[in-house]
Amino acid sequence: IEDAEQEIVREVKISDSTESYELSAEFKFIELQLHDVKSSLQRIIHDNATEEKYRLDEQKRDLLKKLDNLTRGRDVYVALQRYEEQKNNFIINKDEADTAQLQRFERTTGSEKDFLKSNDKNLIGRYTKELETLNNEVFFQKDESYIGIFFHFKFVGEENYNDYPKVVKLFEQGEKALEARDYKQLKQLVNMIYSAMKEDYRKSTFESTPELKTKRGGSRMGLK
Repeated sequence: IEDAEQEIVREVKISDSTESYELSAEFKFIELQLHDVKSSLQRIIHDNATEEKYRLDEQKRDLLKKLDNLTRGRDVYVALQRYEEQKNNFIINKDEADTAQLQRFERTTGSEKDFLKSNDKNLIGRYTKELETLNNEVFFQKDESYIGIFFHFKFVGEENYNDYPKVVKLFEQGEKALEARDYKQLKQLVNMIYSAMKEDYRKSTFESTPELKTKRGGSRMGLK
């Protein structure tokens, strides 16, 4: 049981680092049950309660089996969680999607009963990627979406930009565009600021973030 408890601590840290909090809760529930079993076994260690010891041993074996299954299935669990997250994101914002995007969503999710039961994390990941791309398109087609990105860029250290004095001027123009609520102009300025970032920093930071991903094969953000 002690080894299992240590394993659970490691698994909870991994789950929390990937924001898989429901998975963490499942590990913690098993940990709580194992703790109860261990305490019960310690209380009767000198007793002749054979039947009770057998029952607790059976409970312990069941819990260890659940832990093993949960650990081995973590990748599939995380893949399923990410798929549901992307699907729900689209549903929340579907009123902002056009007809073609709605049709793509229906095609992507139409066969989910089959691929979600496959326990194939790579297959589930491919459908998740399609939804992620679709969500990015819906996100970036709104000029107002660039307000948050603009402020995000302002907190990037100047050492991560090429020609920072020029970038400062772009930020000043962006502030004016915000005051005038000229979001199309702000969108253009955000693209210019993004292009002024040093390539290694841009790739390592923003291209791994769903809201800031670039168009496939391009060097610009999802701008039109």
